[in-house]
Amino acid sequence: MRKIAALICIAVFASGCATLTTQQAKSIWPAKNPYYEWYWYRPVMLSSAEEAIGTLKNLQQNFVEYGSGQHFKTFDLDKYGLRTKWEWTETTQSTEYVPTYGGSFFGSTYVPYYGGTYQPRTDVSQYAGGFVIPFAEVSALEIYDLSPYEKRAYKWNLGVYLDNKAPISLRAPDEKTVKQLGDAIATLSREQGRIIKPLRFGFKGFPLTPEQSAELTLQPGTGILVHAVAIGSPVEKAGLRFLDVILEEDGQPVKDVDELAALSEKKKNVKLKILRREKVTDATGNTNLQKTELFLTLKFE
Repeated sequence: MRKIAALICIAVFASGCATLTTQQAKSIWPAKNPYYEWYWYRPVMLSSAEEAIGTLKNLQQNFVEYGSGQHFKTFDLDKYGLRTKWEWTETTQSTEYVPTYGGSFFGSTYVPYYGGTYQPRTDVSQYAGGFVIPFAEVSALEIYDLSPYEKRAYKWNLGVYLDNKAPISLRAPDEKTVKQLGDAIATLSREQGRIIKPLRFGFKGFPLTPEQSAELTLQPGTGILVHAVAIGSPVEKAGLRFLDVILEEDGQPVKDVDELAALSEKKKNVKLKILRREKVTDATGNTNLQKTELFLTLKFE
């Protein structure tokens, strides 16, 4: 019995270790967002602020705020900013059980009665909201395609990022419309002294954590883990993938995106050394993670 108990303890301990290892492996690597595709976007400046204002006015019935999905009740626009408000009413139908009580005397005995009926119920809710885009505070514009999973009619999203404020998301029915919105906002921001530039490389990345560095057997403080790659960007065209690790740029070790951008400034071509983790199946059918070092050549327009 002691041997059996010991074996059970060993089995439970081993199972616990395996579960812990799996959970740890999942927790230290970010998961890819399956709900949208991020697109490389370079604003095209319009000829004047007047043209940009006219474009936004012409499009006001073709886009909505992301969360509400409602067209605007007020749309106040000038060269300094866009101010909107919306409101709507939602009516919902439901059924409600309404109890009834009563009773009757049978001789000298009172017999209570309990019952009820389901009756229709109508609920009316009022909602309102709005946003302000000060063109002098716009710091970045990004385009996302929500169509793979989004069921709503307006599936393309323009993210408008502001200085020290929450971003504003606008939805439109197609890529052409969101680009027109972005071009107009970028033009009006330029009129206020802001220059909206796309991310030079077209990826989002962060320094490796100590746990990630340890698993990859890299020195702490080395490498940039790729969290997202924009479709159509220089790095996407060069072959960079989600969860690649950028180790060097033109032979120089890099540890964060700012350092990468500084080293590449004014260059037409850049060579990146990356580390890629891939699942490889051997002849026996076993699957293992394999680390491979690759070189990618980026070309900037």
